[in-house]
Amino acid sequence: MVKIISFLSLMLLSISAYSNIGDIVIDGSIANANSDKGYVITEKQFDSFPRDTIVTTTPWTPTGKKVKFKGVDLSYVLKLAGANGAKLKFHALNDYEIIVDMNDVEKYNILLVTEMDGKRLQIRDFGPYFLVYPLDEHYIELNTPHYLARFIWQIDKITVLK
Repeated sequence: MVKIISFLSLMLLSISAYSNIGDIVIDGSIANANSDKGYVITEKQFDSFPRDTIVTTTPWTPTGKKVKFKGVDLSYVLKLAGANGAKLKFHALNDYEIIVDMNDVEKYNILLVTEMDGKRLQIRDFGPYFLVYPLDEHYIELNTPHYLARFIWQIDKITVLK
């Protein structure tokens, strides 16, 4: 019984030491930290940011169906944090990580999306945040394993790398 209580206490402490689900932590090479973790954006703050839309197909949505993704331009989020680097490392709730070149942010107008076809993304369906490229607009360039691997979902952390 003591072991179970100790284990549960440790689990609760480790959860509270991390961010809430729905928060995005931006750390690494940033100028505008607002917490000891880096620059933290709560879900409520994120929802107040200006919205953009990408209408595209993806390998993870119904075949051939264009999906309307709504979210925030990644460059907007990075400017808030004062990001200054050449690469971005995205981390997901399931510990998947991917590196994205900073050049992609401006070149493709990548979005951090929270809605798909008007529905809020949940953890079970790409949420709370899904990195989406305009695949159909740049199909020849982006429809490669290299770029498709960058469509990361369940994002909870972005590390700005030099």
